[in-house]
Amino acid sequence: MFSLGEMRSAWPISGSKRMSIAKIRCQGHSGPSGEGGFTLIEVLVASLILVVGMLATFAAISSGNLNLNKTRAREGATNLARELLEDSHDISFLQVGQPNSFSQALQNLPGRSGTITGSGSSQQTTVARRGIDYNVTVASCSVDDGGEGYGAHSANVSWCSDSTQTGTQDAQPEDFKRVTTTVAYSIGGVTQTAAQQTATFSASGVSIGPSVTALSITSPTGLSPTAPVVTNTTTTTLTFLASSVGAANMVFTVNGVEQPTGVTNNGDGTWSFIWNIAPLKDSVYTVGAVAVDAAGTRGQPRTLDVKLNRGTPVAPQMVTGGYNDVWVSGAMALAVELAWSANPEGNVTGYEVDKGTTVVCSASIATACIDFSPASSGSTTYTVKALYTDASGNPASVSTNYIVAFPAFPTQYGFTNGTTATSGCSPGSTGGAVTDLVWNFPTSGGTTTSTNLFSPTITGCIPLLPAGVSTGSGTATFTGWFGNPTTHSCDIDYDLFLNNNTKLVSSKSSGSTVFSIPPNTTAAQFTATFTPGARAFNAGDRLSFDVNGSNGAGNCGSTVLFYNSGANQSTLNLPLTGPMVLRQPRPPTGLSVAANGDGTRTLTWTAPTGSPTVDFYRIYRDGQNYTDRVDTNGATGSTVTWTDTTAGGTSHTYRVTAVSSTLTESNVAGPVSG
Repeated sequence: MFSLGEMRSAWPISGSKRMSIAKIRCQGHSGPSGEGGFTLIEVLVASLILVVGMLATFAAISSGNLNLNKTRAREGATNLARELLEDSHDISFLQVGQPNSFSQALQNLPGRSGTITGSGSSQQTTVARRGIDYNVTVASCSVDDGGEGYGAHSANVSWCSDSTQTGTQDAQPEDFKRVTTTVAYSIGGVTQTAAQQTATFSASGVSIGPSVTALSITSPTGLSPTAPVVTNTTTTTLTFLASSVGAANMVFTVNGVEQPTGVTNNGDGTWSFIWNIAPLKDSVYTVGAVAVDAAGTRGQPRTLDVKLNRGTPVAPQMVTGGYNDVWVSGAMALAVELAWSANPEGNVTGYEVDKGTTVVCSASIATACIDFSPASSGSTTYTVKALYTDASGNPASVSTNYIVAFPAFPTQYGFTNGTTATSGCSPGSTGGAVTDLVWNFPTSGGTTTSTNLFSPTITGCIPLLPAGVSTGSGTATFTGWFGNPTTHSCDIDYDLFLNNNTKLVSSKSSGSTVFSIPPNTTAAQFTATFTPGARAFNAGDRLSFDVNGSNGAGNCGSTVLFYNSGANQSTLNLPLTGPMVLRQPRPPTGLSVAANGDGTRTLTWTAPTGSPTVDFYRIYRDGQNYTDRVDTNGATGSTVTWTDTTAGGTSHTYRVTAVSSTLTESNVAGPVSG
């Protein structure tokens, strides 16, 4: 309470009617006047702040309750829409869209508070849930997807907006039924956004995801809507637009791979996809759009092939080839085989191989070619072309030339380290060290081998001769690298044999030069000449040449022969003439086949050694024609295995050849059956 004096002092009235505000002190307050209590303005301000704070709190509570009510109402609408879609599964495919087809589903809805109106493809009712009155509409339409063509559309059927095309190919055009549930409602008299769910069903009742009604490129503009080709080198991205009725989401793919980024929901039934093409090679890419409904069911993809053709492909790379004996219709034919690597650019449409103006292999996606009419002498230039369509749509090509030389009959042979493939040609010397005399001997590199000439004798064998080979009256030359660790000269003998037992030349008996090797602790080169005499050879004949130290005084048997390297290569030059002989790898050995429990067959063989080395192997199944062969990949090691995964459960006959880097094949190993 305030005293009268305090009241008077608080509101004194002057003649000018102005009021001055004094301090109001609470009763019982002591202290000097003017130093305690609150002014009236302070009380009013505090009250205003309190009221404003309470109003803000009440507003926040009210807003929160409103948002909560909206969320609960939206959940109820969504659940109700999905519930009706699930109930649609219980309606037969033929019944959907017929008069009153959804009546039973609507009748059974818990909380239904209104009558059911409408008929045929659309029916409505009211459902009360969670204090909200929902207006429910169920509608259906039929889809003619055109997979087997389009059919006539009856006027008695409600067709979907994306199924307007008709035809005569499909006698039963109602391929799918699309059901859409729409739930409308309001809160506090304010209409809310309706909840809508869509599902597509097949005749079997299986849910079918929503279809993509359109897929196009919106940027850059000017591209073909059905077969777009990008030729501008400055274009780094493409923007796609996909549309779908009733879809909740859209997934985009490139060559079947789902793209995790670049997709935007435009909120109007369309989705955009930005595709970065800057790092991609020129090729044809398939861009797909897949619509997804609210339940996660995916529809059929809609695709668009996009061709990137922004540059010129590289010329064919890794071209290799050479002459080879090829079996054609049961007969062996001399041919030239070529092979190359596939181009990395996808705009390459195929390859062509030309020989001058003659097309050897016409446009094909194969990366190999066989010329069955090769030249019989000299060198031939083959042109391997990569075919493509340029930015203007014109056919074009880039090419690589490859020269194949006709192999001359080998007349010069060099010593290499021996293998079991040439054993048995040593004439009469059971302790002879057998090596090879081959035309592809090392002319550089290699590892020098030195072997004592007295025990054992060194014998070198040339490969088997083909039919038609002969010697004339020419001169043969033997050049050898020798070492003599003694303090005096030592004689070296040599002999030329036919088939291990017929001596054609002997340095002792024929008057040919006998090497006399002076003392020499390192390799020194010596040459001898002789005349083997005119002779015609049979197919399968073999010549061998042996070198041995003379068993004379002074222990000359310690003399050594050096060979097997370019630096110290001992060679034999023979005056042979006849048909061409290919530089073939040696054939595989020990070929076997085993049947597996799953019907496949596993082949095993021992890899050949020597030169030329094996680049890969060819497997011939049930024949030796060139069309019967399969090239292996990754079959390496001294023991090689390869599994025929396409053999099936029956027995097959197999042959195997070793193939050099110039595609020349060895003699065949096999056949084996299993």
